[in-house]
Amino acid sequence: METCNSEHPRCRRRQTPRLPKRVLEVTDDASVPGNRLYVCAPEECCAYIALSHCWGDAATVPKTTRATLELYKQTVPDEVLSRTFRDAILITRQLGFKYIWIDALCIVEDDPQDWAAEAVTMAAIYGNASLTIAAASSEDGHSGLFYERQRGQERRVPTDPSLNMEFLVRLRVDHEFAQTLVGRPTWGSWPLSKRKWCFQERILSRRTVYYTNGEIVWEYMTGVLCECGEDTLTGSGPPLGPGSYLFDKRRLAETGPTFDRDLPPRLKEVAPTWSWASIIGAPIDYNDVRFWGSSGNPKCFTGSELERFYEPQVHVRNAHWEQIDNDPFGRISGAVLDLEALGIQTTFSSVGQSWVKFNHWKNWTQCAFDEYQDYADIEGKEAWLLLIVRNNAAYHKEVYLVVRPNDDGTSRRIALAGGRDRCVLENSQRPAERKTFRLV
Repeated sequence: METCNSEHPRCRRRQTPRLPKRVLEVTDDASVPGNRLYVCAPEECCAYIALSHCWGDAATVPKTTRATLELYKQTVPDEVLSRTFRDAILITRQLGFKYIWIDALCIVEDDPQDWAAEAVTMAAIYGNASLTIAAASSEDGHSGLFYERQRGQERRVPTDPSLNMEFLVRLRVDHEFAQTLVGRPTWGSWPLSKRKWCFQERILSRRTVYYTNGEIVWEYMTGVLCECGEDTLTGSGPPLGPGSYLFDKRRLAETGPTFDRDLPPRLKEVAPTWSWASIIGAPIDYNDVRFWGSSGNPKCFTGSELERFYEPQVHVRNAHWEQIDNDPFGRISGAVLDLEALGIQTTFSSVGQSWVKFNHWKNWTQCAFDEYQDYADIEGKEAWLLLIVRNNAAYHKEVYLVVRPNDDGTSRRIALAGGRDRCVLENSQRPAERKTFRLV
C-alpha cells in the first residue's frame, strides 16, 4: 500500500477522505470483545477500509436494524459477527486502520429511507476507501477470508550423492484469479464475481485486496499484483485496473442479483428494454452480430474503423424517464425512448439459437437475442426490424434492432439482427417504412 501511495499517481489520494455516515470503529486491543458502530460527523475525515462480500442467505447475515441500532452504537458483540466480518476486522486492525465500512452493519437494513439514502452513496464510500477487502472465494459469511492453502507439489530431482545436496522442483502457484481480472471478457466464476453490487464495488474502489482460496491478489488502478510479487499483468496500453471497467456494461450485465434490490439503484426499478439493466434474474446473451468481411468471413473492427465505415441510420426524437426520488442517479419508475428509424413489419417464421427466418425474407438472418427466448413460443409472432447502422464500405452490413409491439402502441426491444449485402431491406418482400417507435 505504501508503494501504491508513493509511486502510483492514479491511486494516490491528495487529501484525507470524508467518512461515510456510519462506520464500524475497530478497537486497538484485540482482547476487548466487540467493536462499536460509530456515527460520523457530517464533514468528519479519516482513512478507512471497506468490505466487499457475498451475503448468501440474508437471514444469516448479521445486520443493523432499527431494533439493534442503539445497542450497536455501544458495542457490536463479537459473537453476532460472521466469520468474514471477524476476519475483515482483524485485517483492519493489523493494518493500523481505525474504521471499516461493512454494508450490513453500517446501513439500517430494515429502514427503507436509510437504505435508499445510503445505497446511492456507494461511489463515494468505495471510491474514498483507502483499501477494499474482497472475500473473493466466499459464497457467504461462513467461509471467511482465510483458507487452508494447498501445498505446492514437490518432486526431488535425482542428484549425484557426491554433491552432498538435494534439488527440489515445485509446481508453480496457479494465478487463475489474477488472470481473470485482466484481459478477459468476464470476471471469472468466483462467488464475488456473480453479484452486481460486488462488481460495482470493484470498479469504484481505488485499490482492492482479494482473499482467494489460492492466493492473495492486489488490484490497483493500473494493474494487478500476484502474491508471488510479479506485476507482469500491467500493460502499456489503457489502464488495466478497476477504472477501465467503469462503463463496461457487458461485465455488469453478466453478474446476477441475489435479492431484488441487489441491482444497484441507478440500474434497477423499471429499467426500459432498450437498457441492458432490464434483464434481471436471467442469463444475458451477448453473442455479438458480427461484421462480415468481403471474403465472407466475420471481421472485427476497431473503434476508428467503425466510425469510418458505419453510419447511424436512426434519429433519437425524445428520451424521458420518471424519477422516484430527488437523486438524478437514483431509482426510476419508467422510461421511454422515441426512435425514428426505417423499419420493416414482419413475423418470425423459424427461430434458432442465433439465426432466425422472417416471413418477408427467405434466408436465415443472424440474430442475437437480449435474453433466452422460448423459440417455439416466439415463432409466428409479430416484430419490427429497425435499421440502426449501415455499412457503406467494402464490408457490406446492416444491423437491426428487433422490437415487438405492446398493446398500448409502444414497443419493446428483444434482439439485434444483422444482414449481409443489404439483403434485408433491398430484397425484402415488404416495403420499409420510416416512422417513430416509442421503446419502453
